[in-house]
Amino acid sequence: MDRADCVVCLSISTLEKELGDTLEYTRIEYSSDGDEEYFDLYNDNDELCCLDGEEVLIIKDDGDTLTFRNENDKNNVEFKLTLTEFLTASFN
Repeated sequence: MDRADCVVCLSISTLEKELGDTLEYTRIEYSSDGDEEYFDLYNDNDELCCLDGEEVLIIKDDGDTLTFRNENDKNNVEFKLTLTEFLTASFN
């Protein structure tokens, strides 16, 4: 199933809890401020690419790897997730 041009929401907190340090192309930075928890996704260029619950656009679906663009920022940051990572984190 080609998912290109679909907009999806990603739960970075779920990705952290389910897969943690095993992410192939990205890393998650966790922080907290009192009762609030923050899960931020960084790409392989160390750019902040997705906040927990943010909508992103799938721009390429290679079957095993999906490429996303976060258009919520003026920089339109791109990043990749494996299919397993995507299926773990996606919701709408």
